[in-house]
Amino acid sequence: MQEQTGSMYGTPLSNFLNSSDVYAPKRVRDNQSIQMIGPFQKGGFFTDVRSLNEESVVYSMGVGDNIEWDLALTRMFGCKVFAHDPDPLAVEWLRKQQLPKTFIFAAVGISDHDGALTFYQPYRPDKINKSSVLKTTNPTTLPVKRLSTLMTENGHDHIDVLKVNIEGGEFDLIADIVDLPIMQLIIEFHGRFFPWIGWLKTLLAEMRLRMAGFRLIAREGDIRTYTRHT
Repeated sequence: MQEQTGSMYGTPLSNFLNSSDVYAPKRVRDNQSIQMIGPFQKGGFFTDVRSLNEESVVYSMGVGDNIEWDLALTRMFGCKVFAHDPDPLAVEWLRKQQLPKTFIFAAVGISDHDGALTFYQPYRPDKINKSSVLKTTNPTTLPVKRLSTLMTENGHDHIDVLKVNIEGGEFDLIADIVDLPIMQLIIEFHGRFFPWIGWLKTLLAEMRLRMAGFRLIAREGDIRTYTRHT
């Protein structure tokens, strides 16, 4: 049920390869099924859409105040997007939006355990992107759950697309991600939050994903898109 879209939605990856921030392996450079969903560099992500439909299971971890990708995806394919963010500022912002029934939100974060986690507000009080690793003077304890717990609660035995943008907490999720039936992963690595060792944390995470069958299909800055081949 994919609809015809303009330049904001569904633009092929090949259209962006002249940008210095975008890379794709040679084997996928002209793959028309890999598209920019949402506005480029303003909340959009490269996504392999070839197998997506209204039955697809999509999880979006860390939405803040930008759900361009989430809404574009559900608009194009009619699938439900299960979005999560524990930040009270994000919850308040979402309350003010007109959201489709296919956008299903839970005010809980994602981590490597069930329980609670300390998050920190950025130095700019208007920013809606709390981090559990970039520490400031404004700590808040918020609820978190493991990905497997959320899947069980939602009755899902797999995830077709998992999008992770959680401000440095992604490194703690890699062990769970590689052990779960996830077909496509879109993840932003915040190695810059870890002085001196951020590059190594990112490298080790990428290696572990590759060993688990995830293949890189697109990169935009610190954001990677992988599809899984088992």
